[in-house]
Amino acid sequence: MEEVKERSKVVVIFVKEGSCQGFLKPAVDVARTSLYEISAEAGVPILIKNISAQDAINGALPAHIVAAGWQYYYRMSYGFLPAIIINGKIVSVGPQLNKAAINEALLNASKGNL
Repeated sequence: MEEVKERSKVVVIFVKEGSCQGFLKPAVDVARTSLYEISAEAGVPILIKNISAQDAINGALPAHIVAAGWQYYYRMSYGFLPAIIINGKIVSVGPQLNKAAINEALLNASKGNL
């Protein structure tokens, strides 16, 4: 029964700070809490898979997502963290989450879980 519940959740990849980026932890923690709030408002249960920035770069994420992340990093002073990835697409980066984009991505992803 628990396995069925887990499958009905939308998997969200959350790229967080790594060991050398501890100064980002408070902002990343706030973003993670906000992500849970967005999912609750949308009525879409989520399963967050945390991946550190170092692990993402070292192969935990597909190369095309890492390449897109580097583009954000070069354009934004705070870089790529945190990054929210749903259905293989980056839907939000940085400490100020793009609530509309996350909400839309969660709703679209939940349709595929029915």
